[in-house]
Amino acid sequence: MSTLNKIKIIEYTTTVLYDKKTKKIWVSKRTNPDKEFYEHWQSPGGHVEESDISAKWAARREVFEETGIYLKLEELNYWKTQHYYKENQWRIVVTRENYHGQNILKHMTIILINPVF
Repeated sequence: MSTLNKIKIIEYTTTVLYDKKTKKIWVSKRTNPDKEFYEHWQSPGGHVEESDISAKWAARREVFEETGIYLKLEELNYWKTQHYYKENQWRIVVTRENYHGQNILKHMTIILINPVF
């Protein structure tokens, strides 16, 4: 995390897992009622931590933590966007990975949806 003109910059990653074979993307439903955004749908992601070498490393770590899927760094492709809020600036780094049907953790509701591009 850094600051720019007294604005706190928070880096966050999310990864779109895309199955080329079925042409669907992977999303999970948050199932813990005690956590923020309960019952919302999401793709794997989270904050870039100080121990992460790069946003790409953070994306790979978050995918593994949330799905049990281990990605190769060279298979992650950057898409990038930035979101701005009044008090903070959030940098969202979006990566894309071709999903190959690896096992997924059982504590989430998982669906594959047809993306609209």
